Amino acid sequence: MIDNPFTDLRSLFLGLVYGSMFVMAVYNFIIYLSLNDKTYLYYVLVAVFNILTLGTLSGLGSQFIWTGSTHLDMILYVAFAGVSMFFTSLFTIEFLQLKVRSSRLFKVALAFGVASLVMSAVSLIAPPSVTEVFGRLLVLTMFPVFITIGFVIYRQGFKPAGVNVFAWIPYTLSLVLAILRVVEFVPEGIISNHILELGGSFEIVIFSFALAFRIKKMREDLVVKEIEKEQIKTAMLEERKVFLELEVEERTKELKQANATKDKFFSIIAHDL
Repeated sequence: MIDNPFTDLRSLFLGLVYGSMFVMAVYNFIIYLSLNDKTYLYYVLVAVFNILTLGTLSGLGSQFIWTGSTHLDMILYVAFAGVSMFFTSLFTIEFLQLKVRSSRLFKVALAFGVASLVMSAVSLIAPPSVTEVFGRLLVLTMFPVFITIGFVIYRQGFKPAGVNVFAWIPYTLSLVLAILRVVEFVPEGIISNHILELGGSFEIVIFSFALAFRIKKMREDLVVKEIEKEQIKTAMLEERKVFLELEVEERTKELKQANATKDKFFSIIAHDL
């Protein structure tokens, strides 16, 4: 007999959510070891600290690790969230190539990353009520700004930025629904009570697709560059061929003139003799 179907359903739901994020983290860590691309490392760190953040939010930390100490849940929730947001900033900078594409947007994204890291450090010494308010303001500001940054880079012609923009939408909507649940506009339930976990898992999965799209785009760019190199080689060979033909023609004219002069010279000598 099942004593508490709601609890079992919750365990299954959270298992699927955390399992999907864990699988994406391991998969992209293997890719990082293969490519040695910092973007994938930042993604893995975002996923890991996202799992830790949501784990403390759902009470799994006090349930299985720091047993009975629910006070640590709120402290570590803000701390882990700050570190996750910091690596999210670094991931966005690398993924959207902000250093190259826009120094102004690079500074904006980096500023949010630094602010997130400061929030994480302060949460370990300041009252949770203070850091929680600061964290909410930072999150509600950061995500719309990052969506805007992605849209700007997409308008510049960098197509993978479109997937990056789409990845922020589920988590942003989950934040809105979580706030509506707090004010009792949305009823409680398995989904509404863990909407942040669901939004976070969708974000991580979509970011993984964004990285896959990025690899595809890099391969296409390499193919285009190889074609351009072959075209340049062909053009250079054609130019060299034309140059050689002109040079041969010039030398032929010179030889004809030399032969004509020689024939004339021998003709004069023969006449004199």
